[in-house]
Amino acid sequence: MTKLRITLLHDAIPGHLNQSRGLAAMLARQHEIDVRECRSKIKWPLARKLYRQLCQSTHTLALDSVIHSYQMEFYPRDTDVLVSFGGDMAPLNIALSKQLHCRNVLIGSLRGIDPKHVCAHLSLNGGSHTNAIATGIAPTTMSPERCQQASTELRQRLGHGRYWSCFIGGDGCGYQYCENDWRQLAEGMNTLAEAHGIQWLIATSRRTGDDAEDFLQQHVDVIHIGQASYYGLTGAEDIAAILGCSEKVFCSADSLTMLSEAITSGRPTIALQPKRMQPPLSHRNTLQTFSAQGYLQLTDIETLARWQAPKIAMGLDYPRYCQRIVEPLQQLLLA
Repeated sequence: MTKLRITLLHDAIPGHLNQSRGLAAMLARQHEIDVRECRSKIKWPLARKLYRQLCQSTHTLALDSVIHSYQMEFYPRDTDVLVSFGGDMAPLNIALSKQLHCRNVLIGSLRGIDPKHVCAHLSLNGGSHTNAIATGIAPTTMSPERCQQASTELRQRLGHGRYWSCFIGGDGCGYQYCENDWRQLAEGMNTLAEAHGIQWLIATSRRTGDDAEDFLQQHVDVIHIGQASYYGLTGAEDIAAILGCSEKVFCSADSLTMLSEAITSGRPTIALQPKRMQPPLSHRNTLQTFSAQGYLQLTDIETLARWQAPKIAMGLDYPRYCQRIVEPLQQLLLA
């Protein structure tokens, strides 16, 4: 297969773009690729439903109207494959693929679009259509190799020692955290650090909030902290480097994106659940599937101090995971 020229159409939302980047990285493990990223913005969001209908047409005027309804960073000529995530980018992806006579890949829900308009459709659970590919875990930019490479500088700063990481989110997706959750989290982290002789690499997020960050700074014993990155003080941290230094990863259950990144890093992953939670059924089912597949362990924050590693080793076989996605994708792109 000759060099693949891939254009990632994206709406500048990191969680969306990173799934497309992750898929491109998987393809790069087996093929030489050239990747461009084209930021695109829908001009009239209220017309989304109309664009989904028009992009399925074969008429030039309909396709042109869809394409001109987006502000694109550039027109992606000389492209072999268009890749995008999500409903907003789907009409543009399909219309451009018809206009450019190139292959296309959609990640996520089709939102009522007939799958015959895409070469490959990737989603967590796949589907009955012949071009559906079940990923099981959303593609991410993390891999064991990337995390290992990214961690070199941080390892040098930390020195020799054993480190576990804790990625902390906050209210969202049906999860609600209170002061008692943060207290139990801090106490659990202190207890586990003493019991296992480790230090924590802590990273909070935009959702965490100042009050929770202040509480954790006061109650997680500094002698148990190798590095702490509080979003309110330092902004986003290099997740790959932290994952690369971690023996185990603890992550709040509100973020499927962060959990997926932890899993694809190849590290044993533990999802932490607060007492108050009513996540959407799809979120709950995804966590249960991850748990059943042995990708992560579900643990309540209130029992964290008594946490024990499962008897059966957890983790993702990353090369097999990539193979399960890339092999059928190659067949569809070359068909």
